[in-house]
Formats: sequence, C-alpha cells, structure tokens
Amino acid sequence: MTAKIHVHKEDDVFYLIKLVKKYNLKATADHTGDVFHKEIFDELGKNNIPVVYGPLGSLGYKVELKHAYYQNAKLLMDSKAFFGLMTDHPVVHVYSLRDSLKFFLIQGMSETEAISLITYKNAKILGIDDILGTIEKGKLASLVVWDKNPLNLSAFPVMVMGEGKILRKK
Repeated sequence: MTAKIHVHKEDDVFYLIKLVKKYNLKATADHTGDVFHKEIFDELGKNNIPVVYGPLGSLGYKVELKHAYYQNAKLLMDSKAFFGLMTDHPVVHVYSLRDSLKFFLIQGMSETEAISLITYKNAKILGIDDILGTIEKGKLASLVVWDKNPLNLSAFPVMVMGEGKILRKK
C-alpha cells in the first residue's frame, strides 16, 4: 500500500524522507506547494517518493502557500522527481485540473507531456497504470473525447467514457 502524505513546506519533505527510510514506507508527497528549491524535489526523486503536485492557481492565503509560485513548476520539471498533478478538490475544483497544465506549458513542457501529468503519471503513481492512464487494449476505457485540442480554452468534451461505458455524449 502507498501512504498518501500531505507535504507542504520544505522541512516537511525532509521529515517525510526520514519516515520513509526509518519505516521502509512506500509514500507519495502530496501538494509540495511551498517547495521552491529544485534540490528538495531532487531529494524526493532520489528517495523514490513521487510528487502529486498542486493545487495550482490558488491564492497564497495560508502559511503553506507562502512560496507557491507558478514558476516552481519549472523547478519540479527540472528535478529528478516523478510527478503528477492534483487540484485538491473541493478547495480548487477538479474542473480546474486541465487549466492547471498551463503553468507547465508556460515553462516549456510539451502538450503531450502536460496531458500525461493528469493521465498516465497519476495512474503510475497510484500503481494502477496497468488498467488506467493510457488508451491500450485490455485497459479500462475511461476517457474524454474533445471537439478540439483539450488545451484550447474553448475545447468542449463531446463524449465521456468511464470503464467502457458512455457516460455523456453530445
């Protein structure tokens, strides 16, 4: 089993690494919004602790968001950490997940890689990439079909499938 650990500040990351080593835990570092040094993300990568990053685009109204800048996406991208993206619904609504990809696109990530942050990489982090996260024979057909590039601001879903069943179709 994987422990999903809320980690906000840089000192939280070091404490998480100590716990993972001491108790031989399998864990994820969820949030990391106040991590603003690439070396901290590198340490998570070196210790095989994936990051579920986010939410992005919220106000820094709490202590743990003091250094939560969109530029931190570049630090994470350049680090050794394996990461996906979250919204922390209902704090930042799940429909904002696709829009959060813009912070990685601004920093130079390709569109394909950005989409993988909310599909394949999250499935891999959860250990369910054998059934979800990519479109392949034998996997559960859970996907959204868009009328245009999903990263286009005016893109609209024309079909939604969940585990092989059409849930919504325009």
